[in-house]
Amino acid sequence: MKHSITLFTDKAQELLREVSCIADQMEKSSSGLTEILSKWLSGTEEFLKQYNCAEQATFAAIRASVVAIGDRGPTDKGDSLSDRRKRRKQLFAQYINEGVECLYRVYMRENIKVEEARKLITQVILVALQNGHLHSLPPDGPMTMPQLTTFYSTLYADNELRKGIHQALALVSYPDILRLTDETLSRIIYANPRPHDG
Repeated sequence: MKHSITLFTDKAQELLREVSCIADQMEKSSSGLTEILSKWLSGTEEFLKQYNCAEQATFAAIRASVVAIGDRGPTDKGDSLSDRRKRRKQLFAQYINEGVECLYRVYMRENIKVEEARKLITQVILVALQNGHLHSLPPDGPMTMPQLTTFYSTLYADNELRKGIHQALALVSYPDILRLTDETLSRIIYANPRPHDG
């Protein structure tokens, strides 16, 4: 079964926000940074592993480098303590950048699929609106999951709409389709309430 790409991109965004906070903290103080950065790298590696992303190996390698540096930093003969701290901070900044760039590439690769599927679902909803398939929507707000599933089945029964749904399913999973349908309905229909009949 295909994994949920929308959940993947949400989690990737959360991890990118977390590392941004770590980078901000590093600017103020590098105390305990090895543990914090190592924990983020380990969590990101595990997250990518769950989704079978090859980039997990990059995070394992970066984490090993961070742990090797440790809290005292690289030691070269003749380095003063301040030189070691400065070098350590530079290396940590480099490792953070490598991690961010790698995770962002993975995020963008998956997010392109989500955005393509979102466009397809929007087209399906707009055609459904023109064809009168939206009369069964609750008038005042988002649908429950059973209502959304029933609504989706109604759309899928239409030959014209089914083609768009199949194209979206080639990009994302069924739960993603339901989520994107719900978001699209909220944006198109519930943000611009329809006049009530009668």
